[in-house]
Amino acid sequence: MSRVSRISALSLLFFSSVGVVYAAPFHPEGVLAADEMPTKVLTVEEIQNEPRLQEKRTVTVVGKPMEELLKQLESEGIVLTCSVTCQDQKVDLRLKDRPLREIMTALAELVPGNWQKRGENHYELVMDSEAVDKRRRWWLLFERGRVAGLQAYRDQALKSMRGGKPEGDFKDAELFDEMAARAGFFGALPSDLQKRIADNLNEKILFTPRGSGMITSSDDEVGVDMRLSELPPEAQTMIRNRVNGISLRQVDLGDPTIRFCNLGVSVSANVVSGSGNRAWSGQVFNMSVREPSLSDGMEVLAELEQRRLPEKVAKLGDRAPRLWQQLAAFQESRVWQNAAPAIPAPRHMRVPPPLRPEVMAIIAEALDLEYISDYYSKSGGAFTPDEEKSLRDYLSKLRSDLPSLNAAADESLNNHAKQFDVSWKRATSGVVLVRNNRWYRDDRLEVPAPFLRRNFPVFRAAMRAWSDGVAGWRKQTPTPTGLLSPPEHYRERLDFEADVNASLTMWQIANGLRWAVPEEYWTKPAPTEIVDGRSFRHTPTPLHMAADAILNRRLFLPFYRSLDGGGRGLLLRGQLPFAGLPLALRDDALALSSAGSLPEDMLGGATLGTDGGMRRLRLTPAKP
Repeated sequence: MSRVSRISALSLLFFSSVGVVYAAPFHPEGVLAADEMPTKVLTVEEIQNEPRLQEKRTVTVVGKPMEELLKQLESEGIVLTCSVTCQDQKVDLRLKDRPLREIMTALAELVPGNWQKRGENHYELVMDSEAVDKRRRWWLLFERGRVAGLQAYRDQALKSMRGGKPEGDFKDAELFDEMAARAGFFGALPSDLQKRIADNLNEKILFTPRGSGMITSSDDEVGVDMRLSELPPEAQTMIRNRVNGISLRQVDLGDPTIRFCNLGVSVSANVVSGSGNRAWSGQVFNMSVREPSLSDGMEVLAELEQRRLPEKVAKLGDRAPRLWQQLAAFQESRVWQNAAPAIPAPRHMRVPPPLRPEVMAIIAEALDLEYISDYYSKSGGAFTPDEEKSLRDYLSKLRSDLPSLNAAADESLNNHAKQFDVSWKRATSGVVLVRNNRWYRDDRLEVPAPFLRRNFPVFRAAMRAWSDGVAGWRKQTPTPTGLLSPPEHYRERLDFEADVNASLTMWQIANGLRWAVPEEYWTKPAPTEIVDGRSFRHTPTPLHMAADAILNRRLFLPFYRSLDGGGRGLLLRGQLPFAGLPLALRDDALALSSAGSLPEDMLGGATLGTDGGMRRLRLTPAKP
């Protein structure tokens, strides 16, 4: 099997193993043993009439799992638990002197679920079986549609590479020439190579909602590698001329590896380093991929958000495929109907927007609200002073202009619902309930709080070791070239990333891990430091860098983790003997190597190291 075939097979194995690698994390859905079955399902009226549940609680929490919240609400003589189906649901709430019975009924309405009495003083919150089934069913439908959606992206990439020169009226001649050059390059590639490029779709950006700032790279592990000399003469000339034009000088490229990447929204050709020093590296050609037409709609099925799907279904009516109708219906179900806001609120135009819990806390403080909201790790950043002032001014105006505090609260909540894709209602007790409209999907994008609690310190230690190593290296190397730092400085960081990659799904890494907020930042802003005379505010979501790195190394990390401590050290020093690998790992090593093909007789004494991005392997033959 050729090296190109190996990397294709490795990436296809990774991405096609639905239920193994990136499928939704299907948790055990609350099957109870016979001796654990509830003695009684309580009605709302029965909860209200329970004498011991009249006790009052004052509590403010952000991002606390349901299981831990209920433990916090317990008192002597009252035991509160929840089933496995909702124990990881994180909650954001602010309540003052509220009877426990009101809190319990509000939580049950939010989940949704019911309370079951297991003994004289034991109450358990159990998620409704209908909601459990809905969560399971959405993921099954989504994965089915995603297969077709991903193929639509591959088909469109191939169509774009074979589409010829751009059409249309271009007023900017330079822009037309540039687009024509890009189209001409990809059009000059052999048809079989075009097909391999299209088929090696890098699905990374489709694991997150659009606009969430996913970092992509042309120097990625998913792609098709070719030696420059293996390309048609016309394409070789285009690359050499392009490099000379970018560098403003004549560059002796030699015969470098050209990596072709398909990111779904674009295809690119990049000069990458297979081994040793390099005269030049970087992207040489990039062409946007025109998405399938709106009437087609298949590509939307591959997107996590699927925001455009209801619009497409509405246009097609009964002609829309049954699967589309089912997925679109999910977006309209379990949403509390809220009025359109009458008074525009300040728009959070920046990406990422402010954190939803932070916005909700300011609304509650300004309008004297008590609320219970679900909590999800979403793309977001801390308020700037100007943004916070703008929101407070808006809330102050509502309070002064509208006839009552409730009217001001309703208007602000309607705006909040529109901006953050949530819906709200008032419980009979007056407590405001706020629900994420995509809860059936986002439940399985979250990372359990205990996992985050254990790994935040590990992450900080790993990043500190890496940072200290880089800083020390820079002091000793006044004019660094090549790598940002020696690979051994990545050891602890790679250990952390490899363990996380093995523990979570791709959906969790790209969403819940990426936007996780440490507990110390739940109720206070991330600290601000003065660095070189400038104010610097720490990000409230420090794991986003690790998540992006894991997504960029998702094929490399399993190989790295399969090595013992000594093997990892040798790999990072470029001294891991290829012949010493178990047979099962040798094909993986060849697939991840960016050094190009080597004759079989040269592999015996070859050694393995890593490339500059810690994404691929560098295979170096033994010296004669």
